[in-house]
Amino acid sequence: MTRIINEYCTKGLEYALSYKRNSNSSNSRRKVTGDIEAALIKIACGEVPRGHSRWTVVMLTQKLIELKIVEDISDETVRLTLKKMNLNLT
Repeated sequence: MTRIINEYCTKGLEYALSYKRNSNSSNSRRKVTGDIEAALIKIACGEVPRGHSRWTVVMLTQKLIELKIVEDISDETVRLTLKKMNLNLT
């Protein structure tokens, strides 16, 4: 952030607005956006599938793909998103 401010002061507004994030940074590689997080929370807090007592990470991953909310996502990404949101599946 400090670098962007310094570049704005020295190189101007146009340069600061055209700032490109490093493709190796974790934020640029994020698959889960706010819309996907909202859909995941809605599913996780919703009704549990018949024959199950609670949602599992694998079931949530499959449901996201089945509803075509995402094309492909790993169980670990879903788990970390739930952890970030402080959601407990129990």
